[in-house]
Amino acid sequence: MSQRSLGRVTVAFVAAALLLAPLTAPESADAASTTPPVIRLGYDVYEGALSPNGDGSQDNVRIRYNLASRSDVIVTVRRNNTDRTVVYRKKLGRLSGGVHAWQWNGKNPRGKPVRDGHYYAIFVADQVARAGKTSRSAANVFVDTYFNTKWTPTLSADTVYPHTTLTQDRIGVTLNNTGDDPMTELGQVVFSVKDASGHVVATSRSFDYRPSDYPEGAPIEFRGTDFKKNYPLPAGTYRLQYAVRDAAGNPGPAKAVAVHVSDKPLVEATGSVVAPPTRGSTTPTDTTGGRDPQPMPCGTVVPSEVYAEPGAKSFRSSDTCGPWYTSLAVAGGGLALDTLTPQVAPRGLRSTWLSMRGKPTVAGESDTARLFVNGIGYSNDTSHPDGTSAPVAGETVTTTPPTKRPYEDWVSGIYKRSLSWSIATLGTDSYDVADITVHYTYLTPQP
Repeated sequence: MSQRSLGRVTVAFVAAALLLAPLTAPESADAASTTPPVIRLGYDVYEGALSPNGDGSQDNVRIRYNLASRSDVIVTVRRNNTDRTVVYRKKLGRLSGGVHAWQWNGKNPRGKPVRDGHYYAIFVADQVARAGKTSRSAANVFVDTYFNTKWTPTLSADTVYPHTTLTQDRIGVTLNNTGDDPMTELGQVVFSVKDASGHVVATSRSFDYRPSDYPEGAPIEFRGTDFKKNYPLPAGTYRLQYAVRDAAGNPGPAKAVAVHVSDKPLVEATGSVVAPPTRGSTTPTDTTGGRDPQPMPCGTVVPSEVYAEPGAKSFRSSDTCGPWYTSLAVAGGGLALDTLTPQVAPRGLRSTWLSMRGKPTVAGESDTARLFVNGIGYSNDTSHPDGTSAPVAGETVTTTPPTKRPYEDWVSGIYKRSLSWSIATLGTDSYDVADITVHYTYLTPQP
């Protein structure tokens, strides 16, 4: 987790010692100038937010900048509106080359706080004794004195198993804040754990909740342990309470969510199930090759005449497509493992692999079929199958390597309990598939 403090916002600027390309900041260098600029501004997108309301939290913004040489510097703050309203201007004087800092308290020259909104802090530097070398650039500044951020804590699961020895069990929490607008972005977060009596049994350190740091909603993990000693908490129901501030440091209302801590460890279990090779109807859209509508079938998937098993299929590709289309017969299948409920497998699948039983349609031929875990993509790319049947005339069992999933796939709050596949023949091959066996492992609470 990021541990950057939000106590004082700092905007860092990069030195410019060489000839610089035209800046893309809101205020660019004078178009008439053909000489190198003496200052270049860039800033950390996390920073630039302040709340000048006197509560002692981010009441100022501190901006650092680096001058290439001795320069006269003026800073102007203007509102991001159609009128470009100027709210502050100050001559910073003749400054030597190197790093300097300017601090703004979000107030105009009369000492009144400016309105909430988006501003630009524009720095103009005129290099002394070298006429014409002027650079102008700007940094974003957001003034925000009220907490108006939408957020809701959500758990990926409702129970955690801290006594598990196979791995460190944990559940994920997202605060459901998009963070796409600095005026509504969450900043500092602290969460505490309360027992059934309301007593605080653990408290986290404060951290910055930045969605861009943690894609998929900025997850926070809870392991069901004491934060200091990492001991498992006693079994029972707890409340995770979150105290938050927005990016400008304004405090928001606390919210809580219930979670259960179990005294049972998770142990590994295995299973398998036999399924037909395809699901549903095999329409021409499912069974012909290429992306575009084709003038004639390039491959078909029909009921098998080789196998009597229910749902057995014959995959018959063809070379009648011509040079612009793929000679392909393909259809997909899938299986939802309904027995793996959250009570049985609270973390979903841990690993899976497939076995395809089949043989060439024509006796004595050595045609093959390809097996793809999770199906074939939009482009019908069959160049990387997960398994290919052996080129022999008799029956073979084609098994894919195990697909190992991260134990905690909780970033999106979805634990996988199903899988899909595709089977395909290429060229002039024809292959019959009797069935697919799905093998899987999962973690389940110890009885």
